[in-house]
Amino acid sequence: MLATHQKTKRVEGPTIKEAILKFWEEWPSSTIYASVLIAHVRATVYPRRPFDGTILRKLRELRSEGRLNYKVIDNQKAIYCKIPVRREK
Repeated sequence: MLATHQKTKRVEGPTIKEAILKFWEEWPSSTIYASVLIAHVRATVYPRRPFDGTILRKLRELRSEGRLNYKVIDNQKAIYCKIPVRREK
């Protein structure tokens, strides 16, 4: 017997990208640990539970869109350093 699929309701609240940008603006230090970012995003978008990889992919997408910038300090420990975004004149 085939299982019936229920439609998933859209959960209201901020998107993952919005949660990342809010964290990015409010975090006082220029050093950001991925584990802290992920915990903050999950708390912000609760009850949704995005995977770590999804959150980090959205972070990379925001960088490619020019909405934030960072450099990787330590890839193994997932430590990033905020860099000011260059605005085109």
